[in-house]
Amino acid sequence: MASYKTDTIRPLLIASFLLGISMLWLYVNFYHIITLSQKKDDIDAQRYLLATFSSAMVEAETGQRGYLMTNNVEFFNAYNEGKQKALNTYQAIAENFPLFPDIKPLMVEARQLSEEKFNTIESSIKVQLNVGSYASHLTLTKDKGRAVMNQMRLKLADADMLLLEQRQVYEKQIHQALELTIFCGLMLVLIVVGILIFSYRRTIQLFEAMLETKEASKSLAHQAEHDMLTNLSNRRGFDHYIELAHSNAHQRNLQYAVIYLDLDGFKEVNDTYGHNIGDSVLVEVAKIITGQLREHDFLARLGGDEFAIVINYYHHQKSLIEIANRIIASVNKPINIDHHPIQIGVSIGIARFPQDAVHKETLIAMADTAMYYSKKKGKNQFSFIGDSFTD
Repeated sequence: MASYKTDTIRPLLIASFLLGISMLWLYVNFYHIITLSQKKDDIDAQRYLLATFSSAMVEAETGQRGYLMTNNVEFFNAYNEGKQKALNTYQAIAENFPLFPDIKPLMVEARQLSEEKFNTIESSIKVQLNVGSYASHLTLTKDKGRAVMNQMRLKLADADMLLLEQRQVYEKQIHQALELTIFCGLMLVLIVVGILIFSYRRTIQLFEAMLETKEASKSLAHQAEHDMLTNLSNRRGFDHYIELAHSNAHQRNLQYAVIYLDLDGFKEVNDTYGHNIGDSVLVEVAKIITGQLREHDFLARLGGDEFAIVINYYHHQKSLIEIANRIIASVNKPINIDHHPIQIGVSIGIARFPQDAVHKETLIAMADTAMYYSKKKGKNQFSFIGDSFTD
C-alpha cells in the first residue's frame, strides 16, 4: 500500500512542479509580450507626433501663402495657429527623446529648419505689410522656404524610418515570444493531461462535486454581475460586456455607442415617498428603458439612479437620436406606484466608437461627461460628447 501511494504521489509531485515552472514561464513570456507591445505603442505615438509636426508646418506655410496672395488676415491667423501647433508638437516629441535617443539629432536639425522656415515666412509677411502686395508676390516667388521645407521633410522621414525599424525589431521579438508561449502552452497541456491521468479518481470526485454545486455556482455568478433590485447587469457585468463588445467592434470594424443615463428628480422621489417607492420606480424604469431598446442592445444599472446602455451595430447617428428620444419620452410619462403618480425625467449622454474615442475607457468617460452636460443644460434631454466640447 505504501509503495502504491508513493508511486502515485511521486508522479503527481513531479507533474505539479513542472506545471508550476511552465506557468511561471508563461507569465514571464506574457509580461515580456506586454512590455514589447507597450514599446511598440510608444513608437506609434511618436510617429504620430512626427506626422502632426509635419502637418502643422504645412498649415503654417499654407497660411503664409494665403495671406501673401489675398492679404486676408484669416490666413495670417492660420499661420499663427500652425506655428503654435508645430512648437507644441515638437515639445511633446522632445519629451520622448529619452525613449528614442536615435532620432534626437535629426529632430534637433528639423527644429532648426523649422525656425529658419518661420523666419523666412515672417520676413515675407513684413514685406507684405511694409512694401505692398506687388512686392510681396515677387518675394513669394523667390521664397527659399520651399527648400527648407524639403530638407525638414527629409529629416522627419529619416526619423520616422528609424522608429519604423525599431518597431519591426519589437514585432520580431513579439513573434518569437509568442512562439515560446505556444511551446510552453503545449508543455502545459501535456502536464495537465499527465496530472489528470494520475489523479483519475480525484478528478471523478471533483466532477461529481461540481455537478452538485452547479446551480449554486450559477446563482453566485449571476449575483456577481447582476443588480439584485432590477436584475440588470451591474457595473461589473457592464465592464465585462463592454470589454467583449469593444473587442468585437475593433476586430470587425463596427460602430457601437455608450449611453449614460441619470434619472432627474429621483432624489425627490426618495425624499417624498421613501426608498421602497424609489426602488419600485427603479424597477419600472429598467423595464421602460428595456422596452425601448433593440434585442441586441445591452442595459446595465451602474448604481443608484445611473444606468448605461451599449448600442451595438448601429449605422447612423439618427438611430442613436431616435433611441434617446424614445427613452426620454417613455420615462417622462407618470409612473403609478402604490397609487402615487411619480413624475421623473432622464438626462442622457452619448459617446460613439470610433468617432469619439477608440479606447473603451475614454469612451465611457466621454459618455459620462456628455450626460452631466445634459444636466447642466437643463436636464431631461440628451447630448453627444461633441456638444460639450463645442459649447
